[in-house]
Amino acid sequence: MNKRQDVLQLFLDYLKIEKGLALLTLAAYERDILQFADFLKGKKRTLVSARREEVRGFLEALFQNLLDGRSVA
Repeated sequence: MNKRQDVLQLFLDYLKIEKGLALLTLAAYERDILQFADFLKGKKRTLVSARREEVRGFLEALFQNLLDGRSVA
């Protein structure tokens, strides 16, 4: 496993064990996080090194793709 997979798996384990989220919810989180990680690649960042401006940029990109606020949330 690489560092990205390790960090992602730790977070998903936390959501499953500590928060008791359902498997479909976990799958949605994983899909969203991987999409964000791909966005970060273009910025030469990782999930661990992401900054606030990258998060904002990602959210702006989602809105520019005509997603509604509920989908982005």
